[in-house]
Amino acid sequence: MARRAESGPPGHPGALFGMAAMTARAGGRCAVPVAEAARHGHADAERLLAGTVGLRISGTWTMPDPEFFDEVRIGVGKPLLTL
Repeated sequence: MARRAESGPPGHPGALFGMAAMTARAGGRCAVPVAEAARHGHADAERLLAGTVGLRISGTWTMPDPEFFDEVRIGVGKPLLTL
């Protein structure tokens, strides 16, 4: 069972990414909350946002919210890349 996406304090990067997950689960597009989460420094959101315009961020990162990543990725319309 997927972890429940919870909201936090306004402007908190994790809360914005959680809102993106809730939007995606409801069948909506979540580009705006992802962009806001990225603007506030959420690493997963920064990578997803860069990927929507064909950019790659070099280096490694620890996914703050791995359980939401795929559903949010689908919600922003970014297909899974297979190599």
